[in-house]
Amino acid sequence: MQSESVPASSSTEPLYELLCCDDPADHWENDTKVKYLALRASQERLPALKVSGDWRTSERAIQVYRKLVAR
Repeated sequence: MQSESVPASSSTEPLYELLCCDDPADHWENDTKVKYLALRASQERLPALKVSGDWRTSERAIQVYRKLVAR
């Protein structure tokens, strides 16, 4: 898989905060997405950093990942 670099100046956010929404009905779906992206980060498929047990990434990294896997 070809990787696209993410600028070093990109800020990182916890995965949950990047995907969080205001509708409580969507929390289960967001939890599933967070777990999936955390798995991909642990497999080095999604550029991310692990800080204090939480995976952190940027919106740009998620956009690039989605584009690469066509989701």
